[in-house]
Amino acid sequence: MRKLASTLDVRDETTANVTHLIQLKNSDSKALAATLNTIIPKMILAPGQQPPSITSDDSTNSIIVISSDDLYRTLLPTIKDLDAERQQVYVKAKIIEISESKAREVGLKYGFTGGAMNSGGLFTFNTQLGDGKTPVVNIDPLILSKFTIPNLSAGIALGVNLALLNKGGAANILSEPSILCIDNLESSIYVGKTESINSGTTISGTGLSQANFTRQDIGLTLKIKPRLSNDNKVMLSVDTKLEDVDASTTNLQLPSTTKREVKTSAIVSNGESVIIGGLIRDKVEFSETKVPFLGDLPLVGALFRSKSDAHDKINLVIILTPYIMDKSTDLTALRSQLGELDKIQQTYIDSIKKSDE
Repeated sequence: MRKLASTLDVRDETTANVTHLIQLKNSDSKALAATLNTIIPKMILAPGQQPPSITSDDSTNSIIVISSDDLYRTLLPTIKDLDAERQQVYVKAKIIEISESKAREVGLKYGFTGGAMNSGGLFTFNTQLGDGKTPVVNIDPLILSKFTIPNLSAGIALGVNLALLNKGGAANILSEPSILCIDNLESSIYVGKTESINSGTTISGTGLSQANFTRQDIGLTLKIKPRLSNDNKVMLSVDTKLEDVDASTTNLQLPSTTKREVKTSAIVSNGESVIIGGLIRDKVEFSETKVPFLGDLPLVGALFRSKSDAHDKINLVIILTPYIMDKSTDLTALRSQLGELDKIQQTYIDSIKKSDE
């Protein structure tokens, strides 16, 4: 009888529920639990089996599975796959203002024009410097062989082009932020400041007028969502929003703000640059020239003075370069190589300056 009782007392792994605690390494417990709960209704259960109950514990980033051992073993491979370490993408950004008039003077010479965007305000840069007949950089191949950065020649060419535009006064590099993104998750960069904007005037009980101000963020918001494919390419979903104070507002008017926004997507190779344009503003510069002393004379001084205004279009260009981070890739090593790349670009720029002299 004892042997029979011990045999009957064995827990049935098919139907008996057991509590299992799984601490996640890479995924959010709440999101993963929600995903698993959409799978459970579609599971085929054995007779007498109860569907598993799955909840999340945010404090420990764990999921709690109450189910039979049999069902738990069925779910465990799916849980491990969903909790696998995800690749990361290191995105370098350059935010640049390019003068269209000066780019026509300088940019055409060096093969980079500020206004040559397509209808979507987007193109990729993966070409040679100059007219395409001369090699991008005359650097010892042994030096270049030490780099593991993909699309190295295109990266050097782009950096040199921007430096030459900057030297010619056609480009003004505003900011060079970088951000580490997780595959298929949105990350954002904000470059700007908070300004006090005059929103109107109120009259106090004593009859005195008082100006009212509101605090408003003025600057560039850049949202990036990378999605990796199996062929070493990155699909970048980019949302760019630029808010600024309208320079055309007169002193008699309350200042107004302008908002320009571009949403686009592009598929680029690892280390290839995508250039986003289309955020254009008009710039008007007033200048006055006069003959010394004569221009300051009363009545006749106007004959020796002249006023002029110059109209230009300023294109805000955003250059994004994604670098896929493998699990074995060291971020510190990548940043070190990118720093060495900047030095090579500067060496080449210095050689161009000497040849122009």
